[in-house]
Amino acid sequence: MLSMGFFLIILRSTFLFILGFFKEEKKMIELNKEKSYNIKKAFNIFLEEKEGMVAEATIEYYKQHNSKFLIFLENKNIESTVQLNSQTIDHFLVWLNNNFTIKTTTANIKIRAIRPFVYWMQDKDTIKIKNFKIKELPESKRKNQEIYSEKELEKLLEKPNMKKVKFPTYRNWVIVNFLMATGSRRHTTVNVKIKDLDMENKKIKLFNFKRHQYYFMNFYNNFNSIIKEYLQIRKGEPEDYLFSTQYGTELSSSGLTTAISRYNKSRGVETTSLHAFRRTFASIWIKNGGDPYILSDLLDHSSMEMTRRYVYQFQDDKRVESFNPLESLKNKNKKNYIKL
Repeated sequence: MLSMGFFLIILRSTFLFILGFFKEEKKMIELNKEKSYNIKKAFNIFLEEKEGMVAEATIEYYKQHNSKFLIFLENKNIESTVQLNSQTIDHFLVWLNNNFTIKTTTANIKIRAIRPFVYWMQDKDTIKIKNFKIKELPESKRKNQEIYSEKELEKLLEKPNMKKVKFPTYRNWVIVNFLMATGSRRHTTVNVKIKDLDMENKKIKLFNFKRHQYYFMNFYNNFNSIIKEYLQIRKGEPEDYLFSTQYGTELSSSGLTTAISRYNKSRGVETTSLHAFRRTFASIWIKNGGDPYILSDLLDHSSMEMTRRYVYQFQDDKRVESFNPLESLKNKNKKNYIKL
């Protein structure tokens, strides 16, 4: 039989072994809890996780505006998440400006796309990354946003020579008319299908990717004749996209941006912004004395805040004066007195 002392030694050794095992196991778990990730790999996981949670347009926005950020990181040999810090963002903005001469507004668009990705990594227990905040660049004051002038619109809306024009140029002309008839956003425009047109009632069904809902707009005689002719030339099935490539395939959002940029420049117009057509739609509506609440519905704004900005920027002071109750009453009751 084993002595009591020897038994206690064995028991103590077994206990220390088990305790050591758990301590080591615990240490291993702590070591594996957080680790450095390859940034490109992390970005792909970020996109996969966001799919189905946000709109397709938002995914595309992340891809588009993070692409240059990833190129910058590659150029600077920054591959690991542990290498990222606030200075990385500052250096990226300097690099962006040196290579592309960007405005503060453009820089902030990039920042707003990078920030969700970085904050997502910081929220992950499995990714090792420094904690830092990403702030937008300050703008001294809100500038009036770009719109198309009347002369520029005349150039863009002039119908091309149908005997000489190629389909892409003709399609771009129709798209410019479509944007000025509807004020729709870029992603909404490329996703319109032929079946969304109700030619009998002169209505079109549009999808708001920000609010994830459909809305309807009327179109009138000028655009009605334009779209009728276009459909005869474009042909296609109801499920096909209304604005396609010259091969009848889907035109992407970035493809539309490039196409309209080239079209505008070919017409001698340096302004190429797609969203500027939306602002121009709003400006003409307001200057024509249109109701801001109806405009808000037409543009499918989620609130009146953006519509108020348009009203503030584009309202005609003289027209507003004519709507002023006191001025209208005084002018109505004004009498012609006989001069002595």
